[in-house]
Amino acid sequence: MKTNNKVSADHVIRALSESKRGPLKPKELARTLGVPSNGYHSFKRFLTSLEKAGKIQRVKGHRFIIPESVGLESGVIALTRAGDGFVRLDSDSKDVFIGARHLNTAMDGDRVLVRIESRRRGRSPEGVVASVLDRSRDTIVGTFRYSRRRSAVIPLDQKFTKEILISSRHSGGADEGDVVVVRLDSYGEGDKSASGRVEVVLGKLTDPGVDVLAVAHGFALSLIFLLMLLLLPKRMPARV
Repeated sequence: MKTNNKVSADHVIRALSESKRGPLKPKELARTLGVPSNGYHSFKRFLTSLEKAGKIQRVKGHRFIIPESVGLESGVIALTRAGDGFVRLDSDSKDVFIGARHLNTAMDGDRVLVRIESRRRGRSPEGVVASVLDRSRDTIVGTFRYSRRRSAVIPLDQKFTKEILISSRHSGGADEGDVVVVRLDSYGEGDKSASGRVEVVLGKLTDPGVDVLAVAHGFALSLIFLLMLLLLPKRMPARV
């Protein structure tokens, strides 16, 4: 048993795997691992980081388990333009195919836990997203479509197939056809659309520099880099 606050992921995983009481609460884990009371809050943050990494999984009653013990595996999902996805597992096993109706709000690049439902020879295993561990992004770039009741943003990246609903008070002054950056408030469960608020209005896609800004925001590049991209054409010679 650990008697100081230097607890590693291996210690937590071992404690959960050897638990005879099943899933453990954070305080039970801390007691098992000998975490001092003054280190409990940092220990809870450590557990959250392990959860996001897919090392442990939170279940009912705010208890933790090892994902593998209930048939779950972690990985990163890549979506296709058709709306389906493939999860590259951390275990380096075959990629797992996820049908569009089994994404459970997962978006391209998210870290997820998957449950494999079927395996067929010569084909990728098929599964469902059990939960999203860590979001790859919380903003989306798209085209603003105005409506008196509730407007929407259509993502420019075709891997994001759902429109994002925008209430009139969260439109940020955007006009029909503007390219905007939306901060997501919800990711849209089931057949529901995601929702968010306009954070930045970039302008029309035909305006000078807007296409560059849209791409840069899509890759979450820094403001300094955005300015460099816009100034670069002015610094380059007209002829080479």
